Amino acid sequence: MATTIRPAGDDDIDTMARLLARAFRSDPVMQHIVPTAGRVDRMRRYYTTDLRLNHMPAGVVDVAVADDTIVGVAVWDPPQSGDRSIRQSLRALPTLVSVLGLRLPAAIEARRRFDEAHPREPHWYMCLLATVP
Repeated sequence: MATTIRPAGDDDIDTMARLLARAFRSDPVMQHIVPTAGRVDRMRRYYTTDLRLNHMPAGVVDVAVADDTIVGVAVWDPPQSGDRSIRQSLRALPTLVSVLGLRLPAAIEARRRFDEAHPREPHWYMCLLATVP
């Protein structure tokens, strides 16, 4: 089975979101910020919105494909992509509230800590990397 890497397209967003949700369902950060009830579906909705609004327009998203099936995803953010506009944030807000519920403040705090730890000089950032288990 040969695996190829290709740029992701908008038609791949749902498949990538499902793959990311499965891959990160046991991630300690995601367990902390995403409520337990319906966690994988909540994460799928989060990743769908995040990919559509943030990563696909601004970054480089690649998929690994084997036998016409996406088996991996790599999400890169270009330099300065962390400087998201208020408009982008507001567009994501309804999904974030729906997905995170009362855990939204914990998610905001986690994001603040991640942003604080990022290097200040311009750099490419591998935001997400996942494969089919």
